[in-house]
Amino acid sequence: MSLLLLLLVGTLLNTSHTTHAAPISSPPASQITMDEHALLSFRALITSDPHRVLTSSTVGNGSNANMTGFCSWRGVGCHSRRHPGRVTSLELWSSNLTGTISPFLSNLTFLSTLNISHNSLSGNIPWELGLLPRLLYLDLRHNFLQGMIPGSLARASKLRMLQLEYNGLVGDIPANLSNLQELEVLDVGSNQLSSAIPPSLGSLSKLTYLGLYLNNLSGGVPASPGNLSLLVDLFADTNKLSGQIPDSLGRLAKLKSLDLAYNQLSDTIPASLFNISSVDTFELSGNSALSGVLPIDIGATLPNLQNMILNGCQLNGRIPRSIGNASRLRYIQLDDNELEGTVPLEVGSLKDLEVLTLGNNKLEDKWGSDWELMQSLSNCSKLFSLSLDSNNFQGVLPPSIVNLSNTMQNLHLAHNKFHGAISSDIWKLSNLAVLSLRGNFLSGSMPPRIGDLYMLGALDLSQNNISGEIPSTLGNLTGLSMLYLFQNDLQGTIPTSLGNLQNIASLVLSFNQLNGTIPVEVIRLSSLTSYLGLSYNFLSGPIPSEVGRLTNLVLLDLSVNKLSGEIPPTLGKCVELVQLQLNDNLLQGVIPKSLSGLQGIQELNFAGNNLYGSVPDFFGDWPNLAYLNLSNNNFEGPVPVNGVFSNATGFFIGGNNVCGGIPSLQLPQCPAKESGVEKKRPGRVESSRARMHIRNAIRELEAVKDVLLMNDRDWL
Repeated sequence: MSLLLLLLVGTLLNTSHTTHAAPISSPPASQITMDEHALLSFRALITSDPHRVLTSSTVGNGSNANMTGFCSWRGVGCHSRRHPGRVTSLELWSSNLTGTISPFLSNLTFLSTLNISHNSLSGNIPWELGLLPRLLYLDLRHNFLQGMIPGSLARASKLRMLQLEYNGLVGDIPANLSNLQELEVLDVGSNQLSSAIPPSLGSLSKLTYLGLYLNNLSGGVPASPGNLSLLVDLFADTNKLSGQIPDSLGRLAKLKSLDLAYNQLSDTIPASLFNISSVDTFELSGNSALSGVLPIDIGATLPNLQNMILNGCQLNGRIPRSIGNASRLRYIQLDDNELEGTVPLEVGSLKDLEVLTLGNNKLEDKWGSDWELMQSLSNCSKLFSLSLDSNNFQGVLPPSIVNLSNTMQNLHLAHNKFHGAISSDIWKLSNLAVLSLRGNFLSGSMPPRIGDLYMLGALDLSQNNISGEIPSTLGNLTGLSMLYLFQNDLQGTIPTSLGNLQNIASLVLSFNQLNGTIPVEVIRLSSLTSYLGLSYNFLSGPIPSEVGRLTNLVLLDLSVNKLSGEIPPTLGKCVELVQLQLNDNLLQGVIPKSLSGLQGIQELNFAGNNLYGSVPDFFGDWPNLAYLNLSNNNFEGPVPVNGVFSNATGFFIGGNNVCGGIPSLQLPQCPAKESGVEKKRPGRVESSRARMHIRNAIRELEAVKDVLLMNDRDWL
């Protein structure tokens, strides 16, 4: 690059923020050279170009042949027949570029397309881009741009497409964007925009796509978008919009996608929305103050409907039988409503149905040997997700479940009144990833061939009456990340084959009749990061020292068993523990000093064991400790007065031989220290312990479960 050109580019860059009235000018040079200089200024502000897409951007030597050489640079197009050699497009999307956008791009006065999307560009959108007189397409999406949307963009009056989504833009949507009367696509979704939706956007008569989703927009939904007669897609979900849904939206005769989900909309869903015959996606989920009913003729009024997603809209009444006439339906999601009555068998005629979720309603049905609905759904060869949990369905667990499509991946039937045994042919659902039958009245044993569901990632059979032993074949499910079998009547030992579950994050076998020792193969599974629950069983023997491998575990509950020996010092390596419950066992010895490293503990329960020695000072140093129960052991000596001890509201120490000056605990005053006398440590006779308080224990387990399932919601 010549010295003269370096000086020229430097001068342009230094004056970029002082010239505002017209496109930035350069010293006397041909128009072609001006385009070249603008491109070089763009390259100068790119700080990282790992794919070297700009390496071809070299300067010509001044001859007429070389002055148009930049038209061959990567991403640069010069397509004007009347003005050859002028830049008409700059397209460098998905090039992994880092840097800022040069305001000198406004000197590309013949530019019609600017697409630098899907990069890592930052900084503000230059206001000068609004000075491009021929700009048709501006695509800056998927970058890290900040600041406000420049109102000057409204001066680029020929714009047809303005895409700014997936950045960090703030402030308002400029009301004067309504001046862009040629605009067909406006997408400002997934930013941090606030304030209200400008009613003036309703004057963009050629608009076909309006994307306002994933922002912080507030206020009401204006009625004016109902004037956008060409609008095909309206996405305003995941904002803070409130008030009524305008009835005027029902006039959008060409609308295919309507998504106002996850706002704060209220009142009745306008009946006019169910008459937009062109609609294929209708989503209002997560607006808990809405209400309404599904029209009895919905299958006729919405014949093109493919996705009906109305979770949590307080819908009442019945699911219309006419839904079977909406033959293109793929997704029916009506969870968390007040729907009642039976599920119409006509849903089984929807050949393209992929997802049917009706959980947490007031639906009901009752049958004897098999369920007609399940038989009907076996006709849906594309069905991969079925959720009917938390309703009032009662009858034998339908044998026809195994006839559902082998595309089935998610099967949720929890919290109903199913009884009977799990079919021995459950293995036929070979692609099943999630199976949840929690909270029913199932009995019998777990079928051994359940271990043939090799794709299974989550299995929840908890809160039933399942008996027998845990099949060793569960060890074949090496992709399993959640296994919940708690609150059943399972007997026998914990299979060592569960040690093959190298991806398991949550394993809960509590409230059963399991015996034997804790398998080393299980307790050393380093993949356990969420919850290991073995409480309320009859497990015996020591806690394996391999527990120290659970360095990322959050909840560990081994309470109410017959575990003996000392607390392993390796437990102190489990530094992510938030809850640790070892209460009501036969543990003895002192509390290891190594536990001082458990700085994240919020709840610790060692009550009802044979532990002795002094109460460690380090408990009071834990910053998050809110609950500490050391009751009914053999601790002695003074209680520390730091941290949780001095507060005492979450500290329980009764049934020990301790003393101290904490008034709220009403402990006796510590006597003068005796020398040469060693007190005998009394033993403790095993009793029924907390097993008599089963109701309280279940409530505690449910509370822990609710916390845990916040992390597992994607599965269950």
